[in-house]
Amino acid sequence: MLTGLPPFYAESTERIHERITSSEQIVYPYSLPPSAKDILAGLLERNPEQRLGAKRGASEIKQHPFFDCIDWNKLTRREYHPDFKPPKVTMPFPESHKARGLARAEVMRRLTKGSNYVSSDQYKKSMEMMKGKFHVATYSLPPPPPPPPFPDVKIPIDDNPDWELVWDEEAKGFYFYNRSNNARQIVVRQTFYPRQPSNQAHDGSSTGDVGNLPSQIQKEDALEVVLKAGYRHLIPQILHKYGGMDLNVKLYGFHRVPTLLEFAVEQEDANLLQLFIDGGATDTSGNALFLSVKKGYQELVAILAKMADRVDLTRALGRAVDRKDTAVIGILLASGAKCDFEDSDRPPPTTRGCCFPDVPDNEDYMPPLVRAVRLGNMELVRLLLAHGADVNVGYHEFHGERLSLFIDVTCGRVIEAAMELGHRDMVELFLEMGADIHLPQPTWQFRGCWMIARPVYLRVRTQLREVEAAWQSARDSAEWVVV
Repeated sequence: MLTGLPPFYAESTERIHERITSSEQIVYPYSLPPSAKDILAGLLERNPEQRLGAKRGASEIKQHPFFDCIDWNKLTRREYHPDFKPPKVTMPFPESHKARGLARAEVMRRLTKGSNYVSSDQYKKSMEMMKGKFHVATYSLPPPPPPPPFPDVKIPIDDNPDWELVWDEEAKGFYFYNRSNNARQIVVRQTFYPRQPSNQAHDGSSTGDVGNLPSQIQKEDALEVVLKAGYRHLIPQILHKYGGMDLNVKLYGFHRVPTLLEFAVEQEDANLLQLFIDGGATDTSGNALFLSVKKGYQELVAILAKMADRVDLTRALGRAVDRKDTAVIGILLASGAKCDFEDSDRPPPTTRGCCFPDVPDNEDYMPPLVRAVRLGNMELVRLLLAHGADVNVGYHEFHGERLSLFIDVTCGRVIEAAMELGHRDMVELFLEMGADIHLPQPTWQFRGCWMIARPVYLRVRTQLREVEAAWQSARDSAEWVVV
């Protein structure tokens, strides 16, 4: 009851019997006070004649210093009130998380292996058989609009000075004019989606009612045409000539609807990215930074990291750890990225209404140190610890992409994850850096964690204590100096 573990735990009954009858020394947690260790040693004495209580019975046990603070008469009258009453919770554990994850992965493998896919020839044959069975209208439909371009497709830059952008005050519209051949191209609406009028336009108008200036929406359409055509030399004109422009908008004329900063990252253009930032664009969601980390664009990461907040920097650091990109990790750490989240960083779930906000998943807030342990990368573990990572950091809903990464302690502390994954060298490093294996399980604000089956808890805790005892013994031996 004092330690949460039986003194002679093993994974088989035969091994338990061997440990009880052997002369194996019992290892007690270093966190126990001396009086607790002494009474446990007396009660667990293998020689029954020397066991505590063998000479004078219960009175000998009651007089032990461990019970100095107990008034036995008060206890008999039941006047003591426990400081903690555990809740009456019954939770079945039919199988471990690890076994369940492995079973699910095996089922998916079999389903994928046995799937019957329809080939293109079979599809064409079935469509030919269906001809004539449905009524088709005699009139022709208009051709579908061309699909929007992908923002990650590199757009060649066209710096031809003959092309200029003209604002027609009478028609109240933009058009491109080529001075060499007098060609004109009217700027048309770039998306069927309704653009939301901006409340932050620097000219104070989103509808174009102030004088003869173009509206925010018209400037957005013109900017999208300029980006698609590669007329980068015309961008400053749109941003500054017509009373300013709010750049915290989305490009609805592109696939995946990126922001301006995300578009610049997709184009790998540091100058364009800096131009938008200087014009007032912000990366409020951190997506542009995450995208640059994903693609490994070091120069862009350095630019975006300067404007990112603490939470987004740590989220980006975790993604860089997953990619094992030490160069990007170094840039983020040099930019002030912290290695740990705070308890209040994860946004709470919605509590009312039918709105489903874009709340990041749990993986997004997995501590970078836990990610490095999951990868089994000792170099990254040492790097993060050197930059202040909490050696006792907790995690929640631990999952891995490979079968070997399924563990039973899905909510716990980083040293427990390292133990379950078999990284004993990391466990010893964590102990050396001050890890405490006796801390309670971490709690998760707004949500409860999965309970751990007792056999799993006993197995993991026993393994940790054995490693701690061996590590402590080796450290004590190293302190002796031979003269």
